[in-house]
Amino acid sequence: MNQATPQTDDDELITRVRAAVAAGDAPDTLVARIGRKPAIDTTAGQPIAMLRRVDLVPDPDHPGEVLALTGARAVVYWIRPIEARDPRVVGVQVGADGKPRVFFGVVLPPK
Repeated sequence: MNQATPQTDDDELITRVRAAVAAGDAPDTLVARIGRKPAIDTTAGQPIAMLRRVDLVPDPDHPGEVLALTGARAVVYWIRPIEARDPRVVGVQVGADGKPRVFFGVVLPPK
């Protein structure tokens, strides 16, 4: 019998984020769909400008899915539950066009 490989907490988080984006969820409903408290949620009053002070670099495992703050209307992201030297995140950004996009990043320590 062929059994499915169990999903890790990280796989489940990424699957939920991708499903929310595919469903076109509004930014303020993402948290309810994902079911986990985000680290950053600009729809809950955290200013996007604050993200300019965070050293968030592209995740080398997901080079085509990066955060682009220019023109972003909303950003929500979660810390991924994986072992890593620096925290890795998965999130959703809503651009000026109103479309949600998945992004991944690595939060570097303050310099």
